Order: sequence, then structure tokens, then C-alpha cells
Amino acid sequence: RTIVAVERTFAIDAEIDLMFGPESPSAARPEWQPERLRSHDYLGGLVALRGSLARRLVGIAGDRYPYHRWDLVLRAGEFARAVAISDHPLATRLTPTVTPMNPETTRRGRQILHDHFTRVGIRALAEATQIPGYFRTRRVLSAHPKVSILIASPSANHATPEDHLDALCEVVGSIGENSTYQPLEVIIVTDDSIPSTALHRLRELCEGSAEVLPVCRPAAAISRHLEIAASLATGDVLIILDDTCVVDSDPEWLETLVALAIDPSIGAACSAPDDAPFTTGNGSVSIQTETTTVARSCIAIRRKVLAEVGGLCDEATGLATPAALAALGLTCVHTPFVRLRHHRADRPLATT
Repeated sequence: RTIVAVERTFAIDAEIDLMFGPESPSAARPEWQPERLRSHDYLGGLVALRGSLARRLVGIAGDRYPYHRWDLVLRAGEFARAVAISDHPLATRLTPTVTPMNPETTRRGRQILHDHFTRVGIRALAEATQIPGYFRTRRVLSAHPKVSILIASPSANHATPEDHLDALCEVVGSIGENSTYQPLEVIIVTDDSIPSTALHRLRELCEGSAEVLPVCRPAAAISRHLEIAASLATGDVLIILDDTCVVDSDPEWLETLVALAIDPSIGAACSAPDDAPFTTGNGSVSIQTETTTVARSCIAIRRKVLAEVGGLCDEATGLATPAALAALGLTCVHTPFVRLRHHRADRPLATT
């Protein structure tokens, strides 16, 4: 029955070169996620390839055990013109796959990823996680476009004007303290006036690392304030940062976000929400992967993409949604290398 289903699928659409399905009858239907595949082999127990594609992959040299199948699937994904996903498993594993973890298998896994990155023209680093078979990939910048961080900071989010200014200083200070990226500007739109002493303090906090431009406008929806900030921004990449979030990442968090955001296949890159780690039989692990849940706490998007989706189109969040990006053939990726903490512990990091 599986063979018949695969043959029928390949016969109906001559562009389909690869087909897979869920790993078990109870598992959810998977999606084709190239970024996730760069972290682990998440495809089901059986992957079907069109004969012409399989013949292109014959003769792969080198010892790739226990990641030989993963290497094959990565290579197949590079050449496949289209991918089909079955609603039902193509096969069911009788026993779980056990991936040995030692320095040699870790080296092989990293080498497979390094070779894949070289073939597809991606600059990235790979590191092993504590879970066998799972790797964490981190993009490396090839260019440094100007970045504008946009912060909409309504006074209603804060009990008093003093609390408001303290919160802004904490957010802006965390950017200055934890960022090495250049060129960078920070644009703050608020409905509350900022005293000259506070303005001086905000600029001091980012002195040498970013320009700070506070703008006062009448109270309005967050999306409207972000539109104002975007209209004033001069960066090619815009990063929307929640005014209640403090950056708690290593100094290259912006480089990671920007490297993802400028990838032509990616529409937006965002911080991973608290519930993002994958749960495996050996524990939980945070990886870089496509997502349908945008962490609106921190999201990076190219100015050109923002214009193509019609601006900041969601009145509630002020963000382009994954559905709008998907309509353009673009994905949204969240990364574990951007970590935020809330300076109001009673309010969880938001997603949409």
C-alpha cells in the first residue's frame, strides 16, 4: 500500500522528488522544515526518493555512521524540486533508533553539517547538544547591513512615569551592554515625554554602540507606534523589541538574528519562546527551527519584506504574521541564541 501511494504521488506531480510522513499513526503530520533538518533528522522512519534523484546521490564516500541517513536526507533536500508529505506513516519503526554519542560520532555529525553548509552556500557553525543526534546550528554573518531596533513603549504598560523611564533605561542599557553589532540605531516611540536628563542617560547607556532616537507621539495602538518607528528607521533590517524585555544573551545575539533575517528564504527571525525546546526520549533541547508561533518579544525582518507583507499588519501585536510570510514563500525561524528576560516577572514572554 505504501509503495502504491508513493508511486501515485510521484506520477501525479513530476516535480515531487522526495516524500515522507509522520513517524507513527499517533504523531502529528510533519512539515518540510530545512532549518530544523539542520539540527537533527526529524523525518519519519521511511523517506521515498524519485529514482532520478536517488541516482544523483549514489557514490557518497566517507564513514558517516550513525548519521548516514541524515546526510542522505540533507543531500536529497538540496536537490529536490518539490517535497510531498503524507498524512499517514510510510513505515513504522519497530524499535527506536539509538544514536551513540562519543567524540568521533560528534565529529562526524559536525562534518556532515559543515559539508552541507558549504554545498548550499550558508555560513554557519554547528555544535553538539547534550542530546545524542541533536546539533545546534548558528548562522555567521557575511555582511553587516545597518540595523534599527524599534521599541514601542506606551506609558499604560507602567505604573508611573518614573517606572516607565526606569524600564526604558533597563531595556536600552541591556542593548548597549550586550551588543557588539555595528551599525546600529535604537528608535523609541512613546506617548510620554522624556526629560532631557533621562534622554541623556539613555544615550549614555548606548554610547559607542548605538544611536538612540526617542520620539514622542500621542497615545495609539502599538502597531501605529511601530509604524512611526519604522518610518524613521534608516536600517535595512528592523528588529522589533518588546519594551518590557531585557536582552540577556551573549554579545553576538544581533549577528545571529541578522544573519537569519537576510537569508532570502527567511522572512523573519525571532527569539525562541520559553516553551520552544523539543522533548526527546533523552530530555529537552533548544534548536533553531521554523515556527508558526512568533515570539513578538523580539523579531527581525528585512525592510523590503515588511513592505511586501503590507507593513505592520497585525493591530494587536504590530507584527507581520507567519501566514503573511508564507504567502510570499518565506519562513519564520526562531533561534535559541537570543535570550530575553522580563523585568516584570509576572508577565510571560509573549507569542502570537
